[in-house]
Amino acid sequence: MVHPDRFRGTNRTWARSAGYTVLELLVTTTISAVIGLLFYSSVRTLAPRLDLQGAADEIVFLAARARLEAIQRGVPVVLQVDLEHDELFAFADVNGNSVPGSPGFESYLRFDPKWKDGVYDAGLGHKQTDYEVGLVRLYRCSFGSPGGGPPVEGLTRVPGATEDSTPVLVFLPDGVPRDLGSLGLADHSGFDGEAMNHLEIAIANITGRIETRKYLRPEDSPTAVAGFFPAGKNSAGENLWVWY
Repeated sequence: MVHPDRFRGTNRTWARSAGYTVLELLVTTTISAVIGLLFYSSVRTLAPRLDLQGAADEIVFLAARARLEAIQRGVPVVLQVDLEHDELFAFADVNGNSVPGSPGFESYLRFDPKWKDGVYDAGLGHKQTDYEVGLVRLYRCSFGSPGGGPPVEGLTRVPGATEDSTPVLVFLPDGVPRDLGSLGLADHSGFDGEAMNHLEIAIANITGRIETRKYLRPEDSPTAVAGFFPAGKNSAGENLWVWY
């Protein structure tokens, strides 16, 4: 005959192993909350940086594509900076009106929303008239520069329908840029959307080499002077770029 206590002991063991105690649930929930908070904080800090770098990469790619299109097609290719809508639009100017000094240049480059619709002067066949090469829309970042200065330097400006004149970068048919200049980007990672980090996409020389640089404060600059610097290592072997 089996003693009743044997069953009672077994039942107690089974009951205790079938679930969790309140203390165990509380510890697990607390650990999960801490991990989630750390993850959220990391993502919140990293996301603006990824947005800014991603926008810079897209612009560099579009500029390189525009230069290649100019060489392959033998026509000027224009990158038009829309400061109002934070967009960069590239098109091949088959009739050559994008070159300053050519007939109808200023009137031809008037800001026109229909340029955002792709091929805008069609009618003579594929790529027989001006056609779109690419479009970059900035997401969770914008054109900007440290101190709120103009985000565009050195590029040709033409009259537009907006309050500011329309800056353009022109790659000539031989791939040489019409101007050497730069375009600035700003994130929105600070308090109340304030810009904390800035990148600069620069046309570095007449070969059309495109370089991305980051703005560093004096205390982080290798020259102890605030400015834009390409990616690299400092004297201590650490990444030169500092994110704020």
